[in-house]
Amino acid sequence: MIRQNCTKKYLLDQYAPSPYIVLFFPSGIFSGSAVCVYSLAAIRAAFNGPFAHKEGFDYQWAEYKGRIPYPRPGTCPSETYDPFLQSTKDFPDEVISFMRTHHLMWDPIYPLHRKPVLIRVNVPFSIRHLLVDRVETEAGHVDVLFLGTDEGKVLKVGISNLEGQGSQEISLEEIQVSKVPSAVLDMQFSLKRQELLVSTAKGLVQLSMYHCELYGKTCADCCLARDPYCTWDGKSCRAVLLTKKRRAQCPNVLKTNPINQCLDATKGTPMAEEKVIFGVQNNSTFLECHPLSPQTKIRWLLQRSNTIALEEVENTGRFSILEQGLLINQLTQQDAGLYQCQGMDSSFSQTLTYYKLRIIGQQAMEAVTSRLGKNAETKGNHHSVTPVSGLQLPYKGYSWASGTNLVEFCNALQQRKRLRQKVWTSRWQQHPSESKKGRVRRQPGSSGREEGPV
Repeated sequence: MIRQNCTKKYLLDQYAPSPYIVLFFPSGIFSGSAVCVYSLAAIRAAFNGPFAHKEGFDYQWAEYKGRIPYPRPGTCPSETYDPFLQSTKDFPDEVISFMRTHHLMWDPIYPLHRKPVLIRVNVPFSIRHLLVDRVETEAGHVDVLFLGTDEGKVLKVGISNLEGQGSQEISLEEIQVSKVPSAVLDMQFSLKRQELLVSTAKGLVQLSMYHCELYGKTCADCCLARDPYCTWDGKSCRAVLLTKKRRAQCPNVLKTNPINQCLDATKGTPMAEEKVIFGVQNNSTFLECHPLSPQTKIRWLLQRSNTIALEEVENTGRFSILEQGLLINQLTQQDAGLYQCQGMDSSFSQTLTYYKLRIIGQQAMEAVTSRLGKNAETKGNHHSVTPVSGLQLPYKGYSWASGTNLVEFCNALQQRKRLRQKVWTSRWQQHPSESKKGRVRRQPGSSGREEGPV
């Protein structure tokens, strides 16, 4: 046994190219998980180093400096030492007795760079399983870690530059295995099919090791994802295994500026879509914006209607910057303008989407809904409702709050929908015979007429 300055509970991927160990700390005060990677040379040196034993009146651990029996405890039986040693049963009694009292090595083994390569603390899950796949790139190898958690998620993380001064962590994906959270029981690779087999209490799930098509439709988006399995082949973001005969434009996943890697980063890039959003005064609205890469940080810029200057939206007051977008509470007329969602990754930034926000006054909205409710009451007996399209109000773009006028507006829309369904049903019932005409089926090879006997 080798001394470690870590918790007692750990998991080891024995098939990993380097010894990776998952350490988790089940404690009511501090909870978290860490992944450490070790050097085989350091492990070999510790096993060849001195043993530890307890000595003295206080019975403390100390380095053993006495005689070590032959063959050295910890070595495998081989004819190199003695042709009569075929198994550990053939070891001398002196060696067996020494192994029972000296089962701990004195030199500790530290992880590379004396720190974990990945730490997750204060999160609602702990890492329970680990698989490592090494991917060779032009800039060196990248170890892709698939981490199974106790809440049914698989984390895909890339670790690069292990031999340098420090490793770099690249968060790639977070996959929910099943709709109902269930702890991951086991994971296995199917490298031939490039799949990951995940076992939970709900069943067995097959997951692809990469989803390159989700990283966007441009070279910049594909390279910014920094997934070692994916590259830009000139037309789309595809797996490296499928583009070996083409010229790849993401050779270095460590570089974060796609201008140096993409030949067409500034040519043919589609402009961000501009959407017109209507909001009601004193209500709330939500501007959606999803980053294509986990490393991308979102920044919101606002150009108000009465100015041409851009100002950055802060996460304070009525503005809340969330992972899925921007939430604005208690809208005012001053909030109208052009909102830009920018994705930033190191020194590279690009605009993901534009939102042109228009504010409808509270009095105008109350007048419209009140008028719509009166028309629905007066003409409801004649099965006619004032069409919403005639008022030129795209209701799907609004952000509504609960209220009396909103209820009347929704009731009118539901009544209009029911009337359309009733009219369509009555028309269909007027011609039932035409819709139920049978078809004459012919057997293969038969002609349209019958032939009598010759």
